[in-house]
Amino acid sequence: MLGILNNCFSIICGSTLWAISLLCVGSIPILGVLQSALQGDNTFLQINTIFSGITSLILASTFGIGIIFSAFILMVIEVLVFFRLISYPSS
Repeated sequence: MLGILNNCFSIICGSTLWAISLLCVGSIPILGVLQSALQGDNTFLQINTIFSGITSLILASTFGIGIIFSAFILMVIEVLVFFRLISYPSS
């Protein structure tokens, strides 16, 4: 029984790590949040949403349910960056 739980845990951790590595690290997620917060232009965010959706579907078909956890982590990272940038006064 412990071997089955350990195997499920390693699959979920592995899939979450893959998804975070592909979806959070890169120029489009970072630039999208920056451009939206500083200039009010959501173009990069919309492109990022399309790319992340397609990539998540492919990863979910391969890895399974662990991709859901990476969506939560990605949302937290982008929301924190967005609201941190919004709070700066423009000069």
